[in-house]
Amino acid sequence: MKPKIYGEENLDALISMQKDNVLGTVIICNHLSATDPFFVCSLMPLRIRKKLFPIIFLAKKELFVSEKRRIVEKVKDVFMRLIGCIPIGNLSTMREVIKSIKSQENIFIFPEGHVSSDGKIGPDMGALGFLGKHCRFIIQPIIIQGVYPFREDWKNVLLRKRSLSIKFGKPILSEKSIQSDAMEIIKSI
Repeated sequence: MKPKIYGEENLDALISMQKDNVLGTVIICNHLSATDPFFVCSLMPLRIRKKLFPIIFLAKKELFVSEKRRIVEKVKDVFMRLIGCIPIGNLSTMREVIKSIKSQENIFIFPEGHVSSDGKIGPDMGALGFLGKHCRFIIQPIIIQGVYPFREDWKNVLLRKRSLSIKFGKPILSEKSIQSDAMEIIKSI
């Protein structure tokens, strides 16, 4: 998809902010495809990936369980955890996430809470605001463009006539109890 990457210097600024402020990071990104985490992480420069990883991905608990056979359910759960995902959906998980951020770990969330059905940026579901009530952290906004709609335009994707673009915005120091609209931050990149 001939990826275009913008704002690599902002990732360097993020690493510098992490060192200066000794804080964890919440990476926020719009959600156009189930493959978004793979695109974002694979297109980060290796020197940055080495400093940010491991990243904990928050995912809907439905992605961990299946209504089908029990073995499929266990394999799905193991796979999701192996790639660094934890299921969200209850208070104990959110406590774990807050503890991780306070321990200077890096969390990746899709503030929309689901893959966009029309390719447009949806409303903020409030996860960033919730985390902001409980701890300080650095926000690293990212916007992905050019992935949607794969189903309708798969020929152009395979023929490399479409390009994927990822823009890394400037990192933002988030103070405890300050409310932020994650989707407005992403749109401003």
